[in-house]
Amino acid sequence: WKDLFMMTEGTFLSPAWLQVISSLSPMAGLIISVQLLWIGVHRLAFCSAVVAGVAFAALSIQSVRMAAGSLLFCIVAVKSVYGPMNTCTSLIKAESFPTELRATGFAIVSVTAKVSTILASTLVESLKADETADSWDVNVLQTYILSLLAATVL
Repeated sequence: WKDLFMMTEGTFLSPAWLQVISSLSPMAGLIISVQLLWIGVHRLAFCSAVVAGVAFAALSIQSVRMAAGSLLFCIVAVKSVYGPMNTCTSLIKAESFPTELRATGFAIVSVTAKVSTILASTLVESLKADETADSWDVNVLQTYILSLLAATVL
């Protein structure tokens, strides 16, 4: 997210403040989702994925990424569904699988996720020409964001 904030034009806030504001959104997402539990865990997970998908789709448009207000809105939308999606997934796992199977599966998924996280940060940096935020090629950045959209939808 930091690279996207660094690439904005005519920001009303510094990229650091945009990052601080967006980092509060997961907590806001949890507070909002508690009020929506009456629709059910499965529907809440689906709605969260739709919100993230639409925000990622909007982020794939260069004019949205370049304007600080629309960029902040989209990133806050994506980050606000982190908590609800994680919580809903945990609740769905708990109701779907017995404890023994759930514990083993969770361990395998956790190890895979940590290794993937380590690799992902290195691979993302390799997509850029150099270490600066403005070194992203527009097409590569758009493809990267669309791959995040696909991962969210799946």
